[in-house]
Amino acid sequence: MNIQEVIQTINQMQADGIIDRYAIGGAVGATFHLEPVSTLDVDIFVSFRTEPGSLLISPRPIHDYLTARGCAAEYLAAIALQTGRAKDKAQLLQFIESGILDAVTFQDILTRHSLTAQWAQFQRQFLSDNP
Repeated sequence: MNIQEVIQTINQMQADGIIDRYAIGGAVGATFHLEPVSTLDVDIFVSFRTEPGSLLISPRPIHDYLTARGCAAEYLAAIALQTGRAKDKAQLLQFIESGILDAVTFQDILTRHSLTAQWAQFQRQFLSDNP
């Protein structure tokens, strides 16, 4: 998804009543005030609603909405691999350890975006018993 598609999706979520107000942060948000910089993600800040009859908040409505429209955590994991910062590698490990990644979908994304070599290196570095 490119930045324009992300903005369209978040606007549609707002129109559909899934979220109320939102703010764009990070490098994309900064471009409203500074020179543009290269970035691979868009930071979106939303306030969560409590579930009816509960005092707890849940991201479940947002997750369900996006999942129903074909969004998947495998793309987030691939972006984390591509970016390659320490915090991204830690996040990728969390995706792997949680068991939520669909291996076939993830591998397809890696292949389509020429990330198989980076994935092999990541596996050697973090998932191999032999460093």
